[in-house]
Amino acid sequence: LSFARQVPSEQRSPLDINTIVNTSAQFRRFDLRGKNIRIEVQTGAGIPEVRADMNQLLQVFTNIINNAVFAMQEAGGGTLTVRTLFENGNVVILFSDTGTGMRDPHLVFDPFYTTKPVGKGTGLGLSICYGLIQDQGGRISCYNRPEGGATFRIELPAVPAAFPFSPRSVVSPARSNPAKLA
Repeated sequence: LSFARQVPSEQRSPLDINTIVNTSAQFRRFDLRGKNIRIEVQTGAGIPEVRADMNQLLQVFTNIINNAVFAMQEAGGGTLTVRTLFENGNVVILFSDTGTGMRDPHLVFDPFYTTKPVGKGTGLGLSICYGLIQDQGGRISCYNRPEGGATFRIELPAVPAAFPFSPRSVVSPARSNPAKLA
């Protein structure tokens, strides 16, 4: 139930995206043992926090990972690389698989669009992911990689770092005007 609950934007908390990425990958790694599929996580150092709903991000990341695993199973195996980085004030999460790529990457976020066989998917998962990322103030996109496979790119606004002022760095009005001291 907590996985699907909605959290109002004023109740979202600062989160470490690297922890959420690792948790999402760990959910799936457990049942991939003995299969020809690997998940590699490459977390960037010094990634700022994001203000978001942890459960919704877990839902999005898990859905993208599950879709990548499905695509790689269809291709006989492969590797999903999940990478985090900080770019232009945003925390970026890249999910790049070595599957076959997507037939129509520009349609994957449309409701009821699916490339899976009948009975394997409804076409709602990525549409829901799109809405959840938009709700967090972010963007999600996908594209086919030239070397094969697909990449999903998620950008979330970073929480600005708080830099406390040192008392010596603040000039008091009395010090700035010596005439007032007399």
